[in-house]
Amino acid sequence: MHVCIVGAGLMGLTSAWYLHQAGFQVTIIEREAAVALGASHGNGGQLSKGLCAPWAAPGTIGTAVKSFFRPQGPLRIRLSTSALQWRWLWLALKNSGAATFSRNRTDMEALARYSIAEWHALRQHLRLQFDQRDEGITLTLQTNDEWEKAKRLHAHLLNRGQRAELLDPAQLLQLEPGLARSSLNFTGALHLPDESSADSSRFCHELSGHLIAGGVDIRFNTVLQAIDSHGKNVRALQTSSGLIHADAYVMTTGAWSSPLLKQILKLPVYPVKGYSLTATITDSDSSVQTAILDDHDKVSVARFGNRIRVTAFAEFDGFNAKQDAKRLAQLRVMHDARFPGTADLASAETWCGFRPMTPEGSPLIGPTPLENLYINTGHGTLGWTMACGSARLLTQIMTGTPTALDAAPYSPLRYTALPS
Repeated sequence: MHVCIVGAGLMGLTSAWYLHQAGFQVTIIEREAAVALGASHGNGGQLSKGLCAPWAAPGTIGTAVKSFFRPQGPLRIRLSTSALQWRWLWLALKNSGAATFSRNRTDMEALARYSIAEWHALRQHLRLQFDQRDEGITLTLQTNDEWEKAKRLHAHLLNRGQRAELLDPAQLLQLEPGLARSSLNFTGALHLPDESSADSSRFCHELSGHLIAGGVDIRFNTVLQAIDSHGKNVRALQTSSGLIHADAYVMTTGAWSSPLLKQILKLPVYPVKGYSLTATITDSDSSVQTAILDDHDKVSVARFGNRIRVTAFAEFDGFNAKQDAKRLAQLRVMHDARFPGTADLASAETWCGFRPMTPEGSPLIGPTPLENLYINTGHGTLGWTMACGSARLLTQIMTGTPTALDAAPYSPLRYTALPS
C-alpha cells in the first residue's frame, strides 16, 4: 500500500518511519529544500511528560487581558478579522474550565508518556545521535505564588507516578551552579530528573537518512497546491511537480493545516509564533546543566552539546514571519539574566516559527471525512515530546491494529465535518 505524506518535519518523518516499518511504500513531499525547516527547526528542545498542560486553563481570560497591557510580555495577541483566530480564542475559552482542563491535561499526559517511551526505543534502535541529554528539566520559580503552584504540580506528578523534587534556592544552585551569578531572585524550583532535551532538527536529519536508505522517497521543493477528491476519497495531490497518486495520504503540515484542509475539515489549528536563538557556549561549567523552564518569564534554556538554545514568546499574529528585533534582544537579556557571559550571543542563530496550536491542547491524529486522508498535526509547543507516540498511534489507526491509547481524544473528527 502506497502512502504519501505531506511535510518533512518531526510529524512527517516519524510517521514515515513507523508506516514504512509496518510495510507501507512511503513518499514524502516537502515544500522546502531540506527536512525540519519549520517548527521542528528552532523549538525549545525539551521533551517532558510532566510539564505538558493545555494553555486553556482556569484564569485564561485574565492572562489574555493582561497581555494587551504588556506588549513585550510572553504572550502577545494582535486581534484581527481572521475567523480562525476568533474561533480559536472562543474554543480556548470554552475549554478553560477546571473540569475540562483536567480532562485535556490527562489526554496530553497520556500521549506524552507513550511518546517519550517510543522516542527512547527508537533512538536506541537506530543509535541516533542528536545532542540528547537526559539530565532532567528544572522549572525555576521567582514568586511565592509560583512556588505554591509548583507544590500543587509536584503533588500531581507524584500521584501520576513520576519522580519530581521541590528545591529550595540553595538546592537549585547545587543543581545549576551557574545561577549563582544570576541577577534574578529565585524562590525555588521543581526538578523533574527523568526528562530530556535534544536537538529535534538534528534528529530529523538523522532519521531522514535512515528513511532514504530504507527506500522512502523524499521529494523536496514540492509544494502542495490542491487536494483532488471525489466523493469520500482523495484521488491525487496536485503539486508544483505534478500529480501524485497514492492509496492513502497523511497531512503533517503543522500550522498550515487549517488553510490547506479548509475545504475538507474546519480545523482550529492556529499558528502561534515563537522565537529562539542558538549560540555557542563559551563557559561550559557556568552554563545551564539541566534544561530550564522559567515559570515567571516563560523562557526555556536547553543545552545541545556545545550550544545553548533560548526559546520564548507566544504571539497570535497570523502568519507574520518577520523576526522582531526587540523580541530577539529580549531573549539575549533573559539568557544573561540567568547565565551571564556563558555564550556567544552576538553570533547566535536566530529563528522564529509557528507552533500549530489547538484550543484544547490535544493534537489531531487520525482519519478525516475523506476515507483515505489522515492527519497528524496540532501539537503546539509539544511536537518534540509527542512526535514518536503520535506517529505510532497514527500507524496503528491506519493498519487497523489495536491502539496503545484511546484514540478518540485526538480524533480530527471532533471538529466540523465536511462543509455542506
